[in-house]
Amino acid sequence: MERLQFLLAKLQNHELDYFDEFYDLTHRKVYFMAYSLLRDEASAEDITQDVYMKLLEKPKRIKLDGNITSYLIEMSKNITLNYLKKEQRSSVEYVEEISGEDDPDITDLKDTEVFQLMKKKLNDKEFTIIILHVVNDLKHDEISKLLNIPLGTVTWTYNNAIKKLTKGGKKDE
Repeated sequence: MERLQFLLAKLQNHELDYFDEFYDLTHRKVYFMAYSLLRDEASAEDITQDVYMKLLEKPKRIKLDGNITSYLIEMSKNITLNYLKKEQRSSVEYVEEISGEDDPDITDLKDTEVFQLMKKKLNDKEFTIIILHVVNDLKHDEISKLLNIPLGTVTWTYNNAIKKLTKGGKKDE
């Protein structure tokens, strides 16, 4: 956390040499926030790029005393929701399009059997909550605030999703 604050301070002073390290420490969480809503790799990568472009345009938006990662995840969520509204798409529609070089860590995770099972078995809300909790390390109360849903709903949905995955339950239609 302290390292992110240091790196952000450098970016706010237009010292762009520190951007790569800042990106390396945060991009997975930003990407998976977008991916959890879109379920489209190419679009999630575009959203991730948009988040960092906006950050570099006005780096002083983020306060050094705040939670930098949460701010970036929230920005990713908002840009994704705007994208969905603009394109008039639902998060259920997705195209399997892979373009360019993928981040090896992200590709490795997306190619795992567990990840493919999650995409197949879970509904959109369950998938999003699992990604935010397991991949992005957000606590249930943080997910509740981020998605604007009650904490009890987050906990219940998370537990149901885990049951589906462990017992091979069917996807809700």
